[in-house]
Amino acid sequence: MLRATVCWVLMAVVPASVIAADSGAAMLYGKGTVWLNGSALPNSSAIFPGDFIETKPESFATITSAGSNAMILAGSVAKFGQNSISIEHGSVAVSTSSGMSAWTGQIQVAPASTGNTEFSVSDTNGKVEIIARQGQVSVSCGGQTSTLAEGQQTTRDDSEICSREARGGNAAHPIGGGGLLNSRVAMWAGAAAAGILALSALVDDDEPVSPYIP
Repeated sequence: MLRATVCWVLMAVVPASVIAADSGAAMLYGKGTVWLNGSALPNSSAIFPGDFIETKPESFATITSAGSNAMILAGSVAKFGQNSISIEHGSVAVSTSSGMSAWTGQIQVAPASTGNTEFSVSDTNGKVEIIARQGQVSVSCGGQTSTLAEGQQTTRDDSEICSREARGGNAAHPIGGGGLLNSRVAMWAGAAAAGILALSALVDDDEPVSPYIP
């Protein structure tokens, strides 16, 4: 009797799980006020590629699929895709060992190697921020691809981001650092070096030094 019961359960469950895997289905769990395709989410629901999730202030939602978890933070709108999530606005945090990627506009953020990778992407007020929290991530836009090492972040303007990326602007920098700070340090260092050279020329040569400092 027990063996027969187990066989019937397996026959019922295994095909359903295979179908769910092939369809890209996942489970959505909400905390607070969460909307799924324009309707209030109960405690949880199955979701499929193309479904929209919206989190209200002080709320969040978690997507659980095979090998991946994605948290949609408060005040966000996102679209679930085939092993991916697209941000309309707001923030998501992804932990994946199956290559789940995140999109915002034309920008794709994805694991750069196999193994568990954690990263976060936010798109608020026209600013895109990407943080590689564990492992490396690749950032692709307009045919250009760059890599963020673990612990690095980059913040960019959402407008004309692909054309600027092609020109090599907005390089990644470690968390807690900043491109602006580094450029100021370089500017002051350059000015100091130019001053030392000018002073040396005044001491060693009677000819006047040109006021132009390249």
